[in-house]
Amino acid sequence: MKIEINKTIQTIVVCLLLIGAAGAVSEFGNNIIIPGDFTGVNANFSGEVGIGTTDPAAKLQVVTSSSDGSVNDWDNGEFVVGRSGSQGSGVYIAYKDLNNTGYIGALTPGTAWRNLVLQGFGGNVGIGNTTPANVLSFSVGSSTDPIADAWLTYSTSDTKQVLYEADVDFVKATNELRNAKIYAWQRTPTEPIRYGVIANDLSTPESIIAYHDGKKNTNKYALNAKPQGIDNGAYIGWLHEVVKAQDAQIQQQQIQIDYLYQRLNLVKP
Repeated sequence: MKIEINKTIQTIVVCLLLIGAAGAVSEFGNNIIIPGDFTGVNANFSGEVGIGTTDPAAKLQVVTSSSDGSVNDWDNGEFVVGRSGSQGSGVYIAYKDLNNTGYIGALTPGTAWRNLVLQGFGGNVGIGNTTPANVLSFSVGSSTDPIADAWLTYSTSDTKQVLYEADVDFVKATNELRNAKIYAWQRTPTEPIRYGVIANDLSTPESIIAYHDGKKNTNKYALNAKPQGIDNGAYIGWLHEVVKAQDAQIQQQQIQIDYLYQRLNLVKP
């Protein structure tokens, strides 16, 4: 048996309540309204339920119009769980036919996008990976697949407070490089050996350490903050400063060498 509901539904659970339920369900125009205090008995289905379709193929299939996911008001392009009204806050699922793209988001239409939490109390998330081993695991199918664009570090003058040109820190950066210990390491015995600094080693420069309090990234002064990783953006900037410092030293040494050659040529018989 298939249950077919071809009208706009304002409550995600309506298809579970309409059959075998006891209470007042009202119909106004094209909407079916279920009061907030509506109570009923459990409904059992042996077939499929369709909303917006006369031929549901899944246990629950909701058919909407095409949507680009940019929502000013809820309409028949979205499947929504949340508050009532065309601009009530909610989580939505939508699909755009033009580019064959699906959307999932949380927002108050016409006001602001809201935070969306996945696996908020544990577990891992996989993208293209059915057995995620880490908090976020994704697979790379070929050498042309992007492997780093999701970790873009914004670096414009409107996303950070620029203090001064770091060339004045040449000496500091060079001394940090001399003192930093570089370790050979691997996560598992089957992985290749890699080289790098360790976040909780005392020789690692403070400016490249990333802290975590057990729940989120934070700064070193936050409660329960511990060195947990290396900030790759800061690491690259620090290495850039070290390279510039060494290049400046090489240039200065070359000037001294040229001067000494000139002096030697003057004293030659």
